[in-house]
Amino acid sequence: MGEGSALPVGVPVPWPSATPPTG
Repeated sequence: MGEGSALPVGVPVPWPSATPPTG
């Protein structure tokens, strides 16, 4: 919830996220 939250919504993260940031 740290690095994933830093990225804007709609950006594919290079690492597998069980819970992607939906908001």
